[in-house]
Amino acid sequence: MSARRWLAAALGSATQVLALADITPHLVKDIAASGCPDSSYPHGFVEAGGLVYFVATHPEFGGELWVSDGSAGGTRMVADIIPSTRSGMEGFFQITPRMLARGSELFFAAADDTHGLELWKTLGTAETTQRVADIAPGAEPSTPSNLTLMGGSVFFSATSAVTGSELWKTDGSGATLVADIRAGEANSSPANFAVVGSTLFFVADDGVAGRELWATDGTPGGTRLVRDINPGSGSSSPGSLIAFGSMLVFAANDGLNGAELWTSDGTESGTTMILDILPGAAGSNPSSLTPMGAAFFFRANDGQHGYELWRSDGTPGATGLLTEVRPGSSDGLSSLPDLTVVNQTLFFIGDFRLWKTDGTAAGTVMVKDGFKNTEPSMLTSAAGRLFFGADDGASGQELWTSDGTTVGTWMVRDLLPGNRGAMTYPPSFGRATGLLWMGAEDGVHGYELWTSDATVVGTKLVADIAPDTNSAAPRSLTDVNDRLFFVARDATSGTEIWATDGAAETTLRLADTRAGPDLLGYPGLGSGPSSLQGAGALLFFRATGASWRSDGTADGTFAFLSGSYDPDVVAFGGRFFTDGDDGTHGSEMWSTDGTVDGTSLFYDLVPGSGSSYAAWFHPVGDLLLFTATTPETGYELWRTDGSIAGTSLVKDVQPGPGSSMFRVAAIVAGDRLFLFADDGTTGPGLWISDGTTDGTQIVSSHPIGSATTYTNYFLATLGDSVVFRAGDGIHGKEPWVSDGTPTGTFMLRDIYPGSQGSKGSVKYDISLGLLDDPSVSLGSVCLFTAADSEHGTEAWRTDGTPAGTFMLADICPGPGSSSPSGFARFRGEALFEAYDPVHGRELWRTDGTPEGTRLLTDHVPGADSFAPLRTTASGERVYFSGYTADTGRELWAIGPFPYGDMNCDGSANVFDIDPFVVALQDPSAYRAANPDCFLGNADVNQDGSVNGFDIEPFVELLQP
Repeated sequence: MSARRWLAAALGSATQVLALADITPHLVKDIAASGCPDSSYPHGFVEAGGLVYFVATHPEFGGELWVSDGSAGGTRMVADIIPSTRSGMEGFFQITPRMLARGSELFFAAADDTHGLELWKTLGTAETTQRVADIAPGAEPSTPSNLTLMGGSVFFSATSAVTGSELWKTDGSGATLVADIRAGEANSSPANFAVVGSTLFFVADDGVAGRELWATDGTPGGTRLVRDINPGSGSSSPGSLIAFGSMLVFAANDGLNGAELWTSDGTESGTTMILDILPGAAGSNPSSLTPMGAAFFFRANDGQHGYELWRSDGTPGATGLLTEVRPGSSDGLSSLPDLTVVNQTLFFIGDFRLWKTDGTAAGTVMVKDGFKNTEPSMLTSAAGRLFFGADDGASGQELWTSDGTTVGTWMVRDLLPGNRGAMTYPPSFGRATGLLWMGAEDGVHGYELWTSDATVVGTKLVADIAPDTNSAAPRSLTDVNDRLFFVARDATSGTEIWATDGAAETTLRLADTRAGPDLLGYPGLGSGPSSLQGAGALLFFRATGASWRSDGTADGTFAFLSGSYDPDVVAFGGRFFTDGDDGTHGSEMWSTDGTVDGTSLFYDLVPGSGSSYAAWFHPVGDLLLFTATTPETGYELWRTDGSIAGTSLVKDVQPGPGSSMFRVAAIVAGDRLFLFADDGTTGPGLWISDGTTDGTQIVSSHPIGSATTYTNYFLATLGDSVVFRAGDGIHGKEPWVSDGTPTGTFMLRDIYPGSQGSKGSVKYDISLGLLDDPSVSLGSVCLFTAADSEHGTEAWRTDGTPAGTFMLADICPGPGSSSPSGFARFRGEALFEAYDPVHGRELWRTDGTPEGTRLLTDHVPGADSFAPLRTTASGERVYFSGYTADTGRELWAIGPFPYGDMNCDGSANVFDIDPFVVALQDPSAYRAANPDCFLGNADVNQDGSVNGFDIEPFVELLQP
């Protein structure tokens, strides 16, 4: 009997049993059942646009930029600038990260995978987070510092190999060198910025006059030495620069009088010493200059009273000692007096006590005594009161507040009972949104984000960013041949490589690649494996400074190439090709069969210890294309057929040593490689290559000659076309499509009209996916994130036509953003993570239509979030990292969903016949009748389509 006749006969005898699909996530394994509290060490608080930005460390993401509106649900990572445990932002020991607000926009210094510390900006979402400029090209850092706003421009110091450390500025689009004060690669090292009106004062060294006072109006011609205060090559080393009315006041050493108090109006003649407080060469060393009302206050030593509090209005006659905290010649004020103004009252610390002044001697009094061990510190004005950290000898370092009276000075809350104190680590306070923001420890959550309004009830944990005492924190979920590999940690081995097929007993750590205790003495140092990628039937990753491979077993997991960079591996011609550095040949192209003995240097393109940095391998037809650099060609496109003789330069797009390639901006569609390149003449543009010289050509160049017009935001392939993000100099970055021809390259939709762009997925965002479901006439659909002027960042789709490019759903209604991410293709649909105010951040699903975009499950009921991350399909399951209060962050899954299981009861049997026939005849009716199932379960032959060719495999599946 034929399969079709058997199916028809079976239809008459089978009795349909109604079954509900189990789409409830289940815990795969509680890997880290016990452990130690994690801490995010929040610090560097800056307010912009009503939100608070700060740096925090997460076990999955490392130290990155975070933002909060003061609620747990509104506290999130802005962008994972380096997608691993490595940090894009500086760690918590850098208490004052390089950040600056300009209206609702934040400028900050960060480093990504391929660039050193550079200047970035954001509006608070991953889609709006982008590097402003690569001042020191490549991996070298320019280290932007001293970020200062003047006249709408951000001024800062930065370093390049050409100019050294000099003065730069930006309006948010690229960066401009203001002046090369010390010509060439030598450093003038601008620092100590202060704005007075339309003049920026700073300190720099031109190589002739030493470190002296400079000023600029923002133009090269308007950048000048104000005065050589210490004449000749000696330095006056101006410090504590502040604006006071229309003049600058600061401390400087003229070489005769030591460091004393000076003022400047920006002219040489108007730059004078206010008063020689301590006559002679020693100097009074003024510091901590702080303005309040008609005067400014500072710490100085006149040689008789030690370091005490002084007052000045900028004239010699009104400059004098205000009070003597500790009588005699010993110091009353410490080297860090923390002068802080609250409601026209100046608070300061003297002799381990809290003091205040109204600017008069009579109004200078002690507020509170009795602090022990260390001086009170971090004096901060917020909520109309003074906040500070202090130790009363019994509670350890805790949060205190004062209104300027003794009875109004108290410990706000004993967050960590006992004498250890909630602020064991260097405290970081910030004032924003009318509250105090800080990092603190309560003994339960680790060192986390708190706010305070000076009341016990109003002093509360905002968010437990590293949220548990027992999380495995699974990340880097990677499917290889229906087996899931991932990185996770346990208390025994630390962070290592794991694998699972969905069952707890088969969820195993594959290798302890770095045995031993960590720096705190806890078991399991761990290696933190990174750069997981599948090639053929193997997983490749980096750990302990080497390239590793795994077949999913402990014996089959080992290092095959020592001393390599993060491996970029591809299967080609029956072997694997990768980049590696053995310490002898530099970073070059290697070949391996996945064994130690079968691994060898393939081509030493730059002979000796030099490096070609061959990487970004893309099979195209019978060729393997990759990028590499040589001293003669720079970074260009190369090819190989798998032999040395068949390895050659494809084309020197930018002739000579200049580099044309943007290394990560490439994707294969059909039999061509689409990439972004710059030939040095037409500027950055979209190119294609089939691996031949003649077949490597520009598709479209932009009209304005800006390196930012085209970006490397490839989203996906649509047949032989590609979808990517680009800007034409008019519309901002929007979704574009190209079929490899100039006429077939165009913007799909101006989602956010104007030059702002639709804030879509950045290159490190994994918020993209492909759906291929011809049975419902969807064809190939690319999913991406974008924001228009009304809806915030939501899920969008395109089929490569303007009419087929639209928003799938306004998941977070109105201008709020659901910020979809982690799209994973599964059975003809896509699962992803998104936020709405009713359900929190949970799992969603879409079939590429608005009506088919809906919540999959609210696993943590209500507005609390399950917060799924790294959604990945593997075999019959969908895996993700999820958080609950009971388990911490662990590995979860939904499924299994066997092929042929059309009623989703967990197995394929005769009760699936009716829904299988409906799925073939009327997909919409099937979806309506089985809303929790997947139409793609009917794709039994797994060719990507549900059609008549699935009947015979379905019948074979059901027959004994």
